[in-house]
Amino acid sequence: MYKSLKLHHAAVFSLLLLFVLVSGRPVTDTDVWWHLKAGQYIWQNAQIPKTDPFSFTNYGHPWITHEWLSEIIYYLFYKAGKLYGLIIANTVFLSAVFTILYRLTRLRTGRPFMSAVLVMITAVLSSVFWVYRPHILGYICFLAFLYVLELYKMGHHRLLWILPPIMVLWVNLHGSYIMGLILIVLYLLAGFIKKSTGRIMPEPWPQRRAAELAGCLGVSILAVFINPNTYKMVIYPFFTVGNSNIVDRINEWASPNFHEPIFLVFLVVFLAGFGLLAVHDGRHRVSDLLLVAGFTCLACFAVRNIALYLLACTPVFGYYLTGLIRPGQEGKQFYAANWALVVAVILALIIIWPKPNDLLVLDDKSVFPAGAVKYLSENNLSGNILNDYNWGGYLLWSRFPQNRVFIDGRTDIYADRVYPDYLKIMNLSPESLKLLAGYNPDLILIKPKASLNTLLSGRREWQVLYRDNVSILYQHSH
Repeated sequence: MYKSLKLHHAAVFSLLLLFVLVSGRPVTDTDVWWHLKAGQYIWQNAQIPKTDPFSFTNYGHPWITHEWLSEIIYYLFYKAGKLYGLIIANTVFLSAVFTILYRLTRLRTGRPFMSAVLVMITAVLSSVFWVYRPHILGYICFLAFLYVLELYKMGHHRLLWILPPIMVLWVNLHGSYIMGLILIVLYLLAGFIKKSTGRIMPEPWPQRRAAELAGCLGVSILAVFINPNTYKMVIYPFFTVGNSNIVDRINEWASPNFHEPIFLVFLVVFLAGFGLLAVHDGRHRVSDLLLVAGFTCLACFAVRNIALYLLACTPVFGYYLTGLIRPGQEGKQFYAANWALVVAVILALIIIWPKPNDLLVLDDKSVFPAGAVKYLSENNLSGNILNDYNWGGYLLWSRFPQNRVFIDGRTDIYADRVYPDYLKIMNLSPESLKLLAGYNPDLILIKPKASLNTLLSGRREWQVLYRDNVSILYQHSH
């Protein structure tokens, strides 16, 4: 056992430091809250809601709770350990993600240390996506699909049929399940190209294997129906991508803005990837070209897909790097030093472990209206709240059922009516007063710089109850 720990193992183990550092940061993601509330609601009521129980604007409106299983899992971790529970949850989930990625990259490169370095780079680049949300569990399923398909290509045929059970799990964890079907299709299509063209290496499937893979695709599609929303989950991804109110207005669905520094980093990664393809002096696998092309397009379509691009393409780029970097010997292993590194990482984890803190302990410098929420609680103010979009989930977690929200991060259920009306009210369109009267909220909680303050400050029926540098709370005098 002493000599089983090598440098690349210790290097990958050191990623635990990054997992805890990122997971232990102050919570600024606005969707964490409503996911936790949904998990709490499902767990306490022992049922998965089919209609919206939270808002006053869409109460009773059909709601496809497509991430219900992830929400229960995160809630139970929070219930067990508050913020610590969530840190442990993401540390476990991210460890699974990058363990599979390491094994997949090593499978493609045959170079343990190179694989460890590539995985560490990918971890740093993808860390901006590590929030307490269901997509982390989707990453695990995504890489499991990719790993099994690669093993199947290498002759491990029996493993293929583990994909439909994973799909059953995936479709109940996160809406990204569609990526699993896309992966099977890409590998299946790669096998239909039988002629060698230039430096493209054909990967023809034997007829039996092609039929088996097509059968797995069919069974995986049927597996999508095994969820509380049955057929609705089949069309859900297409509804989301096809709705302009979601794709055009929600940041994570926007295309990367390469004028911003963070996206310039990803632009460099995209260009470096294509550079590797260009200088590779060997033959290109069709499946590799399809993966890089497909996930580059997806990443350019929506910011949220950049993480999937990194996970899908890291093993491919590792394969290309093996043609540029000569294989070296593993070198002499200093096992004592390797174990010392692991011990140092464990000690560092103890030192950087966050101090006692609950998610709700947020001061006025926070991005959330903690002061206004405290005022609502102390004065026992109930009623419907017209709220800033980004605060809806926070209010759900801290004030439901005493207060119902106007809108929150579940944009899919608000996209057709409520979200457009929200934008009209907040942007002071000619219909603002009429819409405001129609929804008739008891309270309004918005940012001090919101345009709506201009309208409310001149109207006697709206009285300011609370104000700080984060939020202003109004009450309607009926």
